[in-house]
Amino acid sequence: MRTPARRSTSLEARAPASSCRSTTSCPLAWAWRQGAADWTEEKRQQLANDPLNLLAVDGPTNTSKSDQGPALWMPPSEGYRCSYVERFVQVLDAYDLTVTTEDHAALQSELSSCTGGE
Repeated sequence: MRTPARRSTSLEARAPASSCRSTTSCPLAWAWRQGAADWTEEKRQQLANDPLNLLAVDGPTNTSKSDQGPALWMPPSEGYRCSYVERFVQVLDAYDLTVTTEDHAALQSELSSCTGGE
């Protein structure tokens, strides 16, 4: 199965739709720890269903991501990491979420490599 986060190049038979998972770029449990615990139920549902925060991934990628922030998890496809990080930052900004020092450093490092260090 080919998903943006994985960018598989194998020519396997098409995977059944059941192998495709919907996940969030900014994990909900991670967001809870970064400020969403203080939100209304309505705002948490908005984050969970926001198209900006939704990704289609395969099962193994979804499992490996779990509820980890960018310091502990990046998409296996290096070619997709810039898009992933940019989207993650957009979600942080849109929902005014805090970020740990480690996650901030990982985001900054990846963004720096995306823009050529500018």
